[in-house]
Amino acid sequence: MLWQSANEYRFTGLPMRLIAPLMRPALSLQHMRDFKAFAEHGADVREAHG
Repeated sequence: MLWQSANEYRFTGLPMRLIAPLMRPALSLQHMRDFKAFAEHGADVREAHG
């Protein structure tokens, strides 16, 4: 089974806009890990990264 996800991040501040290209892979990987935890174990990850 293949799971695909499309994510869109919008940064408004100049510092974040400059750093955003470096952060995208890490943000996407975290979302995939969260989904895996939910799908396999029913874990609620909404509050985990506060």
